[in-house]
Amino acid sequence: MPGLGTLPVAIDLHVGDDGLGGTIDVQGNVGLPLSALVLDGTRLRFELQSPLGLIKWDGELRDGVIEGEFAQLDNRGAFTLHRPGAEPDVAAESDPVDGHRSEEVTFANGAFVLAGEVALPDGDGPHPAVVLINGSGDQDRDSTIGQFRLFADLADQLAQAGIASLRWDDRGVGASDGYGPLTTLEDRAGDVEAAVELLRTRPDIDADRIGLIGHSEGGLIAPIVANRTDSVAFVALLASSAVPGDELLRMQLLRILTVAGIPPEEVALQQAQQELILQAILTGEGWAEAELSTRKAVRRELEAMSDEDRQPRRVHRAGPRIRPRVPAAPHRLADRADQPLASRALPVSRDIDKSVPALSRSSRCQASPSIGPGGCIASPSGALSRRGRIIR
Repeated sequence: MPGLGTLPVAIDLHVGDDGLGGTIDVQGNVGLPLSALVLDGTRLRFELQSPLGLIKWDGELRDGVIEGEFAQLDNRGAFTLHRPGAEPDVAAESDPVDGHRSEEVTFANGAFVLAGEVALPDGDGPHPAVVLINGSGDQDRDSTIGQFRLFADLADQLAQAGIASLRWDDRGVGASDGYGPLTTLEDRAGDVEAAVELLRTRPDIDADRIGLIGHSEGGLIAPIVANRTDSVAFVALLASSAVPGDELLRMQLLRILTVAGIPPEEVALQQAQQELILQAILTGEGWAEAELSTRKAVRRELEAMSDEDRQPRRVHRAGPRIRPRVPAAPHRLADRADQPLASRALPVSRDIDKSVPALSRSSRCQASPSIGPGGCIASPSGALSRRGRIIR
């Protein structure tokens, strides 16, 4: 994919009574139905409906490999499909530099056992340490997206700088217990607290220098944990939201629908549906109306689908997971925390991610040219340098 390297997918093609059919597994989504499948000699074309716009693949079979081009709105890229077992070995491309020692660990939050990895610098320690907090979705310990392994690379760089780290598979991922779609922000905060306590018990970790690094949604969880424990020495936020959750969700929905080219009347319907849910979450009232409206919207969507696309989907009620996802504005959480705070805006499209600059609302967060646009840093205790680097 342009600018993103390799994104692994799995495509299952089959021939049935209705002709050629297929599904795709991509970015943690399993069994998404493909449409408009056409096999013309050695030429294969198919499509996938996406909230960000229709994706079209057009490829040709050569020497047992299907190669071609895919397009989504103005974005284009090349794709290659191999039969199972015939894929090229690309693991070496994404493996981080082996500059540290690693140790497999498990720890528990209530009845759930989470599996992870501690990355350690050279030497006996005790070392300063960080807990790496994943973003939303079902993420593995490396925060893998395509060929990128954000947390694996970060753990390696931290270890080379003399800083230990702990990262783990989200609930329901890898060797961790649980089921991701039913995990709340409160659950995730509890998992982070358990991770901090695990580090505090280790003789090779300095219990007074344990911090949190939260990426994306992890940047919401880090201040929550920092506000309710004295065991966190500092907090760093990467590409975190910096506005109240309901405001961010409204912006995201409008942007996604606009980019996808959804007709204005459908945009208005989806915005009204979202507002019912948000008000129910924020006030605790109107859940019956919100659920009825949601059922109508799902029924309308199903009726618009073809028989091939109308396949059973597992649907969860918007209860435990959505309710805690409209937190107070993160800059207010940052104001209440006593720990040094660093924030860094990752390079993203500014017309899509409009939340980062608002972090400057925090009274403890001062803009710094060394941090970059939308970044800020507050370091009253001197535990962080201007660029957010831990000073031993």
